[in-house]
Amino acid sequence: MCGAEGKDTLVLVHGYASTFETSLQRGLQLADLYKPNGQPLNVVVFSWPADGKMTPYMSYFNDRNDARDSGEAMARAILILKEYIESLTPEERCDRAIHVLAHSMGNYALRYGVQRLRSRLGDKLPRLFQEILLVAADEDNDAFDHDHKLRPLPKLGRRVSVYFAPQDRALVISDTTKGNPDRLGSDGPVQVSGLPTKVILIDGRNVAFVGDPWTAHQYYRTSPRVAKDITATLAGIPVDQIAGRVHVPDLRAWRIEAG
Repeated sequence: MCGAEGKDTLVLVHGYASTFETSLQRGLQLADLYKPNGQPLNVVVFSWPADGKMTPYMSYFNDRNDARDSGEAMARAILILKEYIESLTPEERCDRAIHVLAHSMGNYALRYGVQRLRSRLGDKLPRLFQEILLVAADEDNDAFDHDHKLRPLPKLGRRVSVYFAPQDRALVISDTTKGNPDRLGSDGPVQVSGLPTKVILIDGRNVAFVGDPWTAHQYYRTSPRVAKDITATLAGIPVDQIAGRVHVPDLRAWRIEAG
Protein backbone atom coordinates (compact mmCIF):
# COMPACT_ATOMS: atom_id res chain seq x y z
CA MET A 1 0.00 0.00 0.00
CA CYS A 2 2.90 2.38 0.66
CA GLY A 3 5.31 2.08 -2.21
CA ALA A 4 8.00 4.56 -3.08
CA GLU A 5 5.49 7.17 -4.22
CA GLY A 6 3.62 7.19 -0.90
CA LYS A 7 0.16 7.19 -2.46
CA ASP A 8 -3.15 6.92 -0.65
CA THR A 9 -5.45 4.12 -1.82
CA LEU A 10 -9.09 4.45 -2.85
CA VAL A 11 -11.34 1.38 -2.95
CA LEU A 12 -14.21 1.83 -5.43
CA VAL A 13 -17.38 -0.23 -4.96
CA HIS A 14 -19.29 0.19 -8.22
CA GLY A 15 -23.03 0.38 -8.73
CA TYR A 16 -25.86 -1.20 -10.68
CA ALA A 17 -25.53 -2.27 -14.33
CA SER A 18 -21.72 -2.15 -14.38
CA THR A 19 -19.64 -4.71 -16.21
CA PHE A 20 -16.22 -5.72 -14.93
CA GLU A 21 -14.64 -3.74 -17.77
CA THR A 22 -16.75 -0.66 -17.03
CA SER A 23 -15.81 -0.84 -13.37
CA LEU A 24 -12.11 -0.86 -14.23
CA GLN A 25 -12.64 2.09 -16.55
CA ARG A 26 -14.34 3.97 -13.71
CA GLY A 27 -11.37 3.22 -11.49
CA LEU A 28 -8.95 4.59 -14.07
CA GLN A 29 -11.10 7.69 -14.45
CA LEU A 30 -11.12 8.34 -10.70
CA ALA A 31 -7.34 7.87 -10.51
CA ASP A 32 -7.04 10.65 -13.07
CA LEU A 33 -9.77 12.80 -11.52
CA TYR A 34 -8.98 12.76 -7.79
CA LYS A 35 -5.55 13.92 -6.69
CA PRO A 36 -5.77 14.87 -3.00
CA ASN A 37 -3.00 17.25 -1.98
CA GLY A 38 -1.82 17.05 -5.58
CA GLN A 39 -0.87 13.38 -5.22
CA PRO A 40 -2.20 10.54 -7.39
CA LEU A 41 -4.16 7.69 -5.83
CA ASN A 42 -3.87 3.96 -6.05
CA VAL A 43 -7.38 2.87 -7.06
CA VAL A 44 -8.60 -0.63 -6.24
CA VAL A 45 -11.95 -1.79 -7.62
CA PHE A 46 -14.10 -4.15 -5.57
CA SER A 47 -16.15 -5.68 -8.38
CA TRP A 48 -19.32 -7.62 -7.66
CA PRO A 49 -21.18 -9.55 -10.41
CA ALA A 50 -23.67 -7.00 -11.74
CA ASP A 51 -25.52 -7.93 -14.94
CA GLY A 52 -24.03 -4.96 -16.76
CA LYS A 53 -27.35 -3.90 -18.30
CA MET A 54 -30.45 -1.98 -17.31
CA THR A 55 -32.92 -4.20 -19.16
CA PRO A 56 -34.85 -6.42 -18.82
CA TYR A 57 -36.76 -5.23 -15.74
CA MET A 58 -35.46 -8.10 -13.58
CA SER A 59 -31.84 -7.03 -14.10
CA TYR A 60 -32.23 -4.54 -11.25
CA PHE A 61 -33.38 -7.23 -8.83
CA ASN A 62 -30.71 -9.65 -10.06
CA ASP A 63 -28.07 -7.01 -9.37
CA ARG A 64 -29.56 -6.27 -5.96
CA ASN A 65 -29.38 -9.95 -5.01
CA ASP A 66 -25.80 -10.20 -6.27
CA ALA A 67 -24.81 -7.05 -4.37
CA ARG A 68 -26.26 -8.55 -1.18
CA ASP A 69 -24.53 -11.89 -1.72
CA SER A 70 -21.20 -10.15 -2.35
CA GLY A 71 -21.15 -8.94 1.25
CA GLU A 72 -19.40 -12.16 2.28
CA ALA A 73 -16.50 -11.57 -0.13
CA MET A 74 -16.26 -7.94 0.93
CA ALA A 75 -16.07 -8.91 4.60
CA ARG A 76 -13.31 -11.42 3.83
CA ALA A 77 -11.36 -8.75 1.96
CA ILE A 78 -11.66 -6.35 4.90
CA LEU A 79 -10.54 -9.06 7.33
CA ILE A 80 -7.51 -9.85 5.16
CA LEU A 81 -6.64 -6.14 5.12
CA LYS A 82 -7.05 -5.97 8.91
CA GLU A 83 -4.78 -8.97 9.45
CA TYR A 84 -2.19 -7.59 7.04
CA ILE A 85 -2.06 -4.20 8.75
CA GLU A 86 -1.85 -5.81 12.19
CA SER A 87 1.07 -7.96 11.02
CA LEU A 88 3.22 -4.97 10.05
CA THR A 89 6.08 -3.93 12.27
CA PRO A 90 6.41 -0.24 13.21
CA GLU A 91 9.19 0.06 10.64
CA GLU A 92 6.97 -1.36 7.90
CA ARG A 93 4.03 0.91 8.57
CA CYS A 94 3.47 4.12 6.64
CA ASP A 95 1.20 7.12 7.04
CA ARG A 96 -0.76 6.57 3.84
CA ALA A 97 -4.54 6.34 4.07
CA ILE A 98 -7.07 3.91 2.64
CA HIS A 99 -10.42 5.33 1.54
CA VAL A 100 -13.67 3.78 0.29
CA LEU A 101 -16.09 5.21 -2.27
CA ALA A 102 -19.34 3.31 -2.80
CA HIS A 103 -21.58 4.42 -5.67
CA SER A 104 -25.27 3.67 -6.16
CA MET A 105 -26.05 0.00 -5.46
CA GLY A 106 -22.48 -0.43 -4.27
CA ASN A 107 -23.77 1.03 -1.00
CA TYR A 108 -26.16 -1.91 -0.69
CA ALA A 109 -23.21 -4.27 -1.17
CA LEU A 110 -21.32 -2.28 1.46
CA ARG A 111 -24.21 -2.72 3.90
CA TYR A 112 -23.93 -6.49 3.64
CA GLY A 113 -20.16 -6.36 3.83
CA VAL A 114 -20.51 -4.54 7.14
CA GLN A 115 -23.08 -7.05 8.37
CA ARG A 116 -20.93 -10.06 7.47
CA LEU A 117 -18.02 -8.37 9.22
CA ARG A 118 -20.17 -7.92 12.33
CA SER A 119 -21.02 -11.61 12.26
CA ARG A 120 -17.31 -12.31 12.78
CA LEU A 121 -16.16 -9.43 14.96
CA GLY A 122 -19.32 -8.33 16.73
CA ASP A 123 -19.50 -4.59 17.25
CA LYS A 124 -15.72 -4.21 17.64
CA LEU A 125 -15.16 -3.10 14.07
CA PRO A 126 -11.65 -1.85 13.26
CA ARG A 127 -11.12 1.69 12.01
CA LEU A 128 -9.25 0.76 8.85
CA PHE A 129 -10.33 3.59 6.57
CA GLN A 130 -9.76 7.32 6.60
CA GLU A 131 -12.59 8.58 4.41
CA ILE A 132 -15.73 6.61 3.52
CA LEU A 133 -17.83 8.21 0.79
CA LEU A 134 -21.39 7.10 0.04
CA VAL A 135 -22.33 8.64 -3.30
CA ALA A 136 -25.82 8.54 -4.86
CA ALA A 137 -26.58 5.66 -2.52
CA ASP A 138 -29.26 3.23 -3.68
CA GLU A 139 -29.88 2.39 -0.05
CA ASP A 140 -32.77 3.07 2.34
CA ASN A 141 -32.84 6.56 3.82
CA ASP A 142 -33.15 5.07 7.32
CA ALA A 143 -29.94 3.05 6.88
CA PHE A 144 -28.14 4.89 9.71
CA ASP A 145 -31.02 4.20 12.10
CA HIS A 146 -30.63 0.42 12.15
CA ASP A 147 -27.88 -1.93 13.28
CA HIS A 148 -28.76 -4.37 10.49
CA LYS A 149 -28.15 -1.67 7.87
CA LEU A 150 -25.42 1.01 8.00
CA ARG A 151 -25.48 2.22 11.60
CA PRO A 152 -22.22 0.34 12.38
CA LEU A 153 -20.41 1.73 9.31
CA PRO A 154 -18.90 4.86 10.94
CA LYS A 155 -16.82 2.62 13.21
CA LEU A 156 -14.80 1.60 10.15
CA GLY A 157 -13.64 5.11 9.20
CA ARG A 158 -12.50 8.47 10.49
CA ARG A 159 -15.21 10.27 8.54
CA VAL A 160 -18.24 9.23 6.48
CA SER A 161 -19.48 11.60 3.76
CA VAL A 162 -22.94 11.08 2.29
CA TYR A 163 -23.40 12.76 -1.12
CA PHE A 164 -27.03 13.12 -2.21
CA ALA A 165 -29.09 14.94 -4.84
CA PRO A 166 -32.92 15.18 -4.89
CA GLN A 167 -32.94 15.29 -8.72
CA ASP A 168 -31.16 11.93 -9.05
CA ARG A 169 -33.48 10.30 -11.59
CA ALA A 170 -31.97 6.85 -11.26
CA LEU A 171 -32.90 6.84 -7.58
CA VAL A 172 -36.35 8.26 -8.27
CA ILE A 173 -36.91 5.28 -10.57
CA SER A 174 -35.56 2.94 -7.88
CA ASP A 175 -37.98 4.50 -5.40
CA THR A 176 -41.14 4.62 -7.51
CA THR A 177 -40.90 1.60 -9.81
CA LYS A 178 -38.89 -0.94 -7.82
CA GLY A 179 -40.88 -0.73 -4.59
CA ASN A 180 -37.97 0.58 -2.53
CA PRO A 181 -38.33 3.03 0.37
CA ASP A 182 -37.02 6.58 -0.04
CA ARG A 183 -33.36 6.47 -1.01
CA LEU A 184 -30.41 7.73 1.00
CA GLY A 185 -28.86 9.20 -2.14
CA SER A 186 -31.92 11.34 -2.92
CA ASP A 187 -32.47 13.43 0.21
CA GLY A 188 -29.97 12.08 2.69
CA PRO A 189 -30.83 10.34 5.97
CA VAL A 190 -34.43 10.55 7.16
CA GLN A 191 -33.26 11.28 10.72
CA VAL A 192 -30.33 13.63 11.19
CA SER A 193 -30.49 14.49 14.89
CA GLY A 194 -29.00 11.18 16.02
CA LEU A 195 -26.25 10.91 13.43
CA PRO A 196 -22.67 10.66 14.70
CA THR A 197 -20.76 13.89 14.19
CA LYS A 198 -18.36 12.06 11.88
CA VAL A 199 -21.20 11.50 9.36
CA ILE A 200 -21.19 14.50 7.02
CA LEU A 201 -24.03 15.23 4.60
CA ILE A 202 -23.26 16.90 1.25
CA ASP A 203 -26.11 18.19 -0.89
CA GLY A 204 -25.26 18.15 -4.60
CA ARG A 205 -28.56 19.42 -5.99
CA ASN A 206 -26.96 22.45 -7.66
CA VAL A 207 -24.29 20.49 -9.50
CA ALA A 208 -25.52 16.90 -9.99
CA PHE A 209 -26.74 17.48 -13.55
CA VAL A 210 -23.39 18.78 -14.78
CA GLY A 211 -22.00 16.27 -17.27
CA ASP A 212 -24.95 13.95 -16.66
CA PRO A 213 -28.12 15.88 -17.60
CA TRP A 214 -30.25 12.79 -18.11
CA THR A 215 -29.90 10.96 -14.79
CA ALA A 216 -27.89 13.22 -12.42
CA HIS A 217 -26.61 9.95 -10.95
CA GLN A 218 -22.96 9.88 -12.08
CA TYR A 219 -21.97 13.26 -10.66
CA TYR A 220 -19.07 11.85 -8.63
CA ARG A 221 -17.18 11.54 -11.93
CA THR A 222 -18.98 13.92 -14.33
CA SER A 223 -19.36 17.11 -12.28
CA PRO A 224 -16.12 19.09 -11.83
CA ARG A 225 -17.50 20.75 -8.69
CA VAL A 226 -18.32 17.41 -7.08
CA ALA A 227 -14.96 15.96 -8.11
CA LYS A 228 -13.24 18.96 -6.51
CA ASP A 229 -15.29 18.51 -3.34
CA ILE A 230 -14.51 14.79 -3.16
CA THR A 231 -10.82 15.49 -3.73
CA ALA A 232 -10.84 17.92 -0.80
CA THR A 233 -12.61 15.33 1.34
CA LEU A 234 -10.01 12.69 0.45
CA ALA A 235 -7.30 15.19 1.38
CA GLY A 236 -8.75 15.28 4.90
CA ILE A 237 -9.67 18.96 4.84
CA PRO A 238 -12.03 19.84 7.73
CA VAL A 239 -15.66 19.92 6.68
CA ASP A 240 -16.08 23.65 7.32
CA GLN A 241 -12.94 24.54 5.38
CA ILE A 242 -13.77 22.89 2.05
CA ALA A 243 -14.19 25.64 -0.53
CA GLY A 244 -17.39 25.93 -2.53
CA ARG A 245 -19.74 24.70 0.20
CA VAL A 246 -22.42 26.54 2.14
CA HIS A 247 -23.89 25.27 5.38
CA VAL A 248 -27.61 24.42 5.38
CA PRO A 249 -28.54 24.08 9.07
CA ASP A 250 -32.09 22.85 8.42
CA LEU A 251 -30.69 19.81 6.60
CA ARG A 252 -27.61 19.46 8.84
CA ALA A 253 -25.82 19.45 5.50
CA TRP A 254 -23.30 21.26 3.35
CA ARG A 255 -24.48 22.26 -0.12
CA ILE A 256 -22.05 22.40 -3.03
CA GLU A 257 -22.41 25.71 -4.84
CA ALA A 258 -22.63 25.90 -8.61
CA GLY A 259 -19.99 27.77 -10.55
